[in-house]
Amino acid sequence: MYDLLSFALLGYHVVTLVSGYAVNQFTNNENRPGAHLIVIAAPRQYDTYYQRNYFNILQFDIDYAMKVMGKDNIVVLGDQYAIQILKRYLPDDILLESEMEDIWMRDPTTVNPYNPVQFRLTPASYEENQRAADRVQRAFSSFFKNLGVQFDETPKYDGYLMDGGNVVDNYNDKIVVTDRFLQDNQLTKAEAKQMLKELYRGVDKVAIVPTDDPEGLAHSDGMVMFINSNAAMITNYNYNKTLKKLITKELLDEFPGIELIQDADTWTSKAYDPKISSACGLMVNGVLTENFLYVPTFNNPTDISILTTIRGKTNRTVVPINASRVCEMGGSVRCLSWQQTGENARKIIEAARNDDYFWLY
Repeated sequence: MYDLLSFALLGYHVVTLVSGYAVNQFTNNENRPGAHLIVIAAPRQYDTYYQRNYFNILQFDIDYAMKVMGKDNIVVLGDQYAIQILKRYLPDDILLESEMEDIWMRDPTTVNPYNPVQFRLTPASYEENQRAADRVQRAFSSFFKNLGVQFDETPKYDGYLMDGGNVVDNYNDKIVVTDRFLQDNQLTKAEAKQMLKELYRGVDKVAIVPTDDPEGLAHSDGMVMFINSNAAMITNYNYNKTLKKLITKELLDEFPGIELIQDADTWTSKAYDPKISSACGLMVNGVLTENFLYVPTFNNPTDISILTTIRGKTNRTVVPINASRVCEMGGSVRCLSWQQTGENARKIIEAARNDDYFWLY
């Protein structure tokens, strides 16, 4: 496997094989039936926080994009420095120059790729600084609105706080959030469930599970992953039997008949940032699209057995994504991905094809 750290030696060879093509055909196909657009972002060149893991993140972006191409659609964001590196490995027409302040695209963006809704980003990732969180979210919204992307901002305008990583759904009738949503918005469980049903079109079943990370991000996408409409994988909580029982009970009570399978017991606490828990070993942090399920793997002995179990329970094609380069930072495949469909997806795909769009940021 090629290594981005040696791109100066291998770059031209990889370009020939990966992106050095001269064909009258675009990489993304916005008319592909059922395709989602997945948007990921590289760190800014001078962002000191990501500096020591910069090339690992870019390598993950490259590997992930290559796995998505030909299945769903993919666009990779980056500043000028990152784009110049990425162009050695990926087709130009999936690269879009834009300096995102936060690479964790799931959180400040929107939930529900079919009817996008945006909540107000919480300050949990920004040392409880709400002004910083608002600035990150404004930067995202400004860039994509200038491309013509549209989404419902009612919850944000009404002051409802929730990171995108705290909403897991099956794109049909079910969503899961943690009880952090209640605390952040001073809602009762009944009030929260009713509000989410009203805002999240098509949903009539809401599970609100106790968080496994009360002092951290408290995201549900490190706890539950739908693998089809009525089956989900949950994190293995062998270290906390009470928490496991409460989570399982809430899911079974709110989603009658749902099938639950258990992730491997391979979570490791070694973290990039001592204030943010590692996501290494959490295979539940995957991306579900209409036809595919992108599942993080970690070079663990249990990866293959869990993938085999998932394949036996889902009608999607399961695509493993090696997340070992990024998981210590607190998230992996789903956390780093934003999903769109329809006209919004088409506008982002077209922007990546057209270099003239970069000036809008």
